[in-house]
Amino acid sequence: MRFFLLTVLATMLFLPTQAQSLTDDSLRRGRLFFLPVIYYTPETGLGFGARTAYTFRDRAESRPSNLPATLIYTTEKQLITGFAPDLWLRGNAHHVYGQIGYLDYPFKFYGIGNSTPESIEEPYTTRIFDVYAGYERRIVRALYAGVRLEAREENIVERTGLLATGQIPGSAGQSVAGAGLTLTNDSRDDVFFPGKGFYNQLQVLTYRNRRSDFNGTFQKIRLDLRRYQPIGRGVLALNTLLILTPGDPTFQYLALIGGEKIMRGYFAGRYRDRNLLVFQGEYRFPISKRFKVVAFASTGRVWSDGNFELKDFHPAGGAGLRYRVGREKLHLRFDLAYGQALYPYFGFTEAF
Repeated sequence: MRFFLLTVLATMLFLPTQAQSLTDDSLRRGRLFFLPVIYYTPETGLGFGARTAYTFRDRAESRPSNLPATLIYTTEKQLITGFAPDLWLRGNAHHVYGQIGYLDYPFKFYGIGNSTPESIEEPYTTRIFDVYAGYERRIVRALYAGVRLEAREENIVERTGLLATGQIPGSAGQSVAGAGLTLTNDSRDDVFFPGKGFYNQLQVLTYRNRRSDFNGTFQKIRLDLRRYQPIGRGVLALNTLLILTPGDPTFQYLALIGGEKIMRGYFAGRYRDRNLLVFQGEYRFPISKRFKVVAFASTGRVWSDGNFELKDFHPAGGAGLRYRVGREKLHLRFDLAYGQALYPYFGFTEAF
């Protein structure tokens, strides 16, 4: 808890907190922020670093565009760098987004399947150069169609156990490129902290791994359904996520349970397989102008082709606190979740 409070205090020193009238000029005026970062996730341990962000609107009616850059080093000896532009242009008629990043990342592998024992945990260290870019154009009202391109170069520099045998596709690293189409229905009233509306997206991408030790083609079909419904003074956020990976995916591209976005309370990749189905719900309630409390629950499972059953779903749940920074509805997030174990999460933006 003390790390979250340090982050809040540091942020308050750098971000304006005075009330401002939301005129057309003030909405369009860009802001450059510098945030000293202190955060925690089970995957990274305690992280230290900095984030800069430039937010602006090209028109008063446009959603806020964001140009963030991040540099973080963690107590797990991980280096995380990234630049992730997210641009809404011409009154939200065009959406351009992407990311370029480098990770030097000690991680864990628990095998493949929905019931793998924790005793088979294998540490490994990977170095990843990752880039993706997407473009969406509004077709009618809140419906967008677009394209997405991805590329990843990954070298696993330390591995043990099953990964060291080379029997798992991707265990010697990967060089993957992918491309595909997206279809999005996005009627959210705010991109950072939605109070009402829908976000429903279908992605269909095809990937090619060019590494000589495993030269395979696979697909990823991702259906992400979200609804934001005002209830009383708060907001109920609901999320259903379905991921299918036909073909010959590497273990890194299998569908994963865990992390700060999908089923908090589980280490990222605690369960992984070709397919995934997850249900998540969260109630977000304001207690002051800047602070909110949340309660959340989720359940989900992974499975291989042809082995899906409506049982053996893994549960998780927890509660958290939000602190709003700046003029836009961007929040610092502290969550305490229980699933595989009791895990704290400190970071930015919402899980979904």
